[in-house]
Amino acid sequence: MRSAAFLLALMSCAFAFGQPEFSPLGLGVGAGGLTRLEAHPDGEHLIIAGGFNLVEGQSCPRIVAWDGTEFEPLGCGLLNGVWDCTSPLTLGGGNPVTDLEFWNGELYACGVFSHSGSTPVHSIARWDGSSWQPVGGQPDESILSVRGYADGLYATGNFTHIDTLEALGLARWDGTTWHSVYAMPDLNPNYPISQVFDMAWYDDMLYVAGHFIGPYGDRISRWNGTVWEPVPPGFHGAFPWVYRLEVHNDLLYVAGAFTTLDDATNPGSGVVAYDGSNWYPLAGGTTGSVNNAVNEMLWWNDTLYIAGSFNVIGGVPSDGLAKWDGERWCSLVPPDYFNITSNVIGLFHDSLFIGGNFTVAGGDSIARIGRWEGGTYLDSCGLAVGVAEPTGILDISLFPNPARDHVMLGAWPSDARYVGIHDALGRSVRRESIPLTGRVELGTLAPGHYLLVLTNADGQHAARGQLVVQRQ
Repeated sequence: MRSAAFLLALMSCAFAFGQPEFSPLGLGVGAGGLTRLEAHPDGEHLIIAGGFNLVEGQSCPRIVAWDGTEFEPLGCGLLNGVWDCTSPLTLGGGNPVTDLEFWNGELYACGVFSHSGSTPVHSIARWDGSSWQPVGGQPDESILSVRGYADGLYATGNFTHIDTLEALGLARWDGTTWHSVYAMPDLNPNYPISQVFDMAWYDDMLYVAGHFIGPYGDRISRWNGTVWEPVPPGFHGAFPWVYRLEVHNDLLYVAGAFTTLDDATNPGSGVVAYDGSNWYPLAGGTTGSVNNAVNEMLWWNDTLYIAGSFNVIGGVPSDGLAKWDGERWCSLVPPDYFNITSNVIGLFHDSLFIGGNFTVAGGDSIARIGRWEGGTYLDSCGLAVGVAEPTGILDISLFPNPARDHVMLGAWPSDARYVGIHDALGRSVRRESIPLTGRVELGTLAPGHYLLVLTNADGQHAARGQLVVQRQ
């Protein structure tokens, strides 16, 4: 067990000024930006997708491969319209490919497109090695995400029907035929279109997430093996979208545009983890950021890499690119590194690739995609306890301490509104409004060392105290 002193130590890396090295991929891609990077199972190609028309000045709509040295077109690409595959395309962009997945040895792409050359491939297409092919009957609206599992390729999106099936935002392709999935209900009963952005199997349950609200859950829902049900408390607020789901080491990680609200109804800000019963805010996530959105997640060597529009992560400044090592957040780039924030990350040849719509990275001209080289930006990490420590934070007295079933708060700052308890791994195990009496019930907390943190209405830390729980 880590000591309480260790829990409070600010484990920042040694400070070293200088820009991270971020190298371009050739002349990059044109306007329209990137939305997805996916390494080919052959280990020889990185598939790059987005809303671009041009790659190094050549017509290459929406999707291209990178072999480590050069870009290679994938047939006629994917466009929202017919193209003769030879006429020059304009610089413009939009209507992007939104997701990529390798399933059964083949590459699938989905998004807002209708054709590859003159071949109809409405919103989803399969690459057969030389050209793009349709995938069964078309959906009535867009497919936004595809995920491959042993029983099929799962598609999520805005559609209500696919082929002749009522699918309501979730369908499964078995290689030959589309199927509805567990009688998917209308998750958005007050709106005309279902909006499901992603799905994942976790703990033998099927989770879906996106932008919906209703009796089956707010922005996240699950099939428990018998019925569809909410995943409390859901995600609330004006624009709380959930973009991506990832499973790693027995936890479900959730990323999107959401933030902790004053009434503590949201599990966290930008990115959170879930164990099937409890939510963990991962050191506060993007709390304090002007824009809380996390658009993409990628696991590499037990480290979670994220990209988005945030400018604060784990209490430290960032420009939308960071990593989580299980205990703390570290930003990979300093503030204002990109002229437009990055929103996609990928792994290829043991290197991290970053994409978006930026044209400047660290003062250098880089056209929307580059390789992160590691660099020299080192002073970028938050607390190992999983909560950011601002300067001047007040140490609060706790009694009794060690405690068994409850602990009393000493005098606390007048602006403090919430009390949170974090375990030795930095995970939030308790969060509630500060009781008027100052008595915090410990319930069934396991014996050990904890950090108790008081926060104000803006999520800023107002006071802290070391807590030891004993049960004997």
